[in-house]
Amino acid sequence: MAQKRASGGPRLTRTSKMRGGRRSKRSTGAGSKRVARAAWKNVLADRLRQVFGAATFREIAKATGHNHETVRRFLATGSPRVSFLVETSKAYGVSVDWLLGLVRKK
Repeated sequence: MAQKRASGGPRLTRTSKMRGGRRSKRSTGAGSKRVARAAWKNVLADRLRQVFGAATFREIAKATGHNHETVRRFLATGSPRVSFLVETSKAYGVSVDWLLGLVRKK
């Protein structure tokens, strides 16, 4: 929303700071952190699919000690908490490093 100009001065407009400090995300090319983060999430999502197979959210929740809705959200967003990864590694016999794509062996 624009404010009134004072006697021919520049027109003042709302800035991103005024809207809660959020700024638009810009893609900076192939070497950007956003691209690297997306690749990391893809590796994690693929590894979790391999581990869980055809298990339901409730089965995964029971094995990891989390709520089934929390499990659904983690898998839908691709951003699980560290505690979920640790409990998954214990329950399914894989390392957290493997889940994150840091090593090749489970």
